[in-house]
Amino acid sequence: MAWLGRKKIAFIPVFRPNAHPPDAIPADWNGDILRRVLFDPDKRSGADRSLGAYIQAASSGLAHFDAVVLPMVVIDQQDFGHDSTIRIQFWFAGFGRFR
Repeated sequence: MAWLGRKKIAFIPVFRPNAHPPDAIPADWNGDILRRVLFDPDKRSGADRSLGAYIQAASSGLAHFDAVVLPMVVIDQQDFGHDSTIRIQFWFAGFGRFR
């Protein structure tokens, strides 16, 4: 399925208190996420390295998105993969609110 036009995407910060090595929560985690998603200039070249720039380039300017950072979620698990029930629950919890 092609992605054309504007989509809403939710990003969910996940903190794992018992991870090895331990996760560290950045001081401005929401700001860091939005910067990497919306506009992340390279310090040397000034080129935008953001997810938004990548999607724009890959779609020839036809795909756009609105980004939202949801509240942090705490998971007491080391790993959770693409087939994990937890990950699927986050997917529906995050995206269900923004359709």
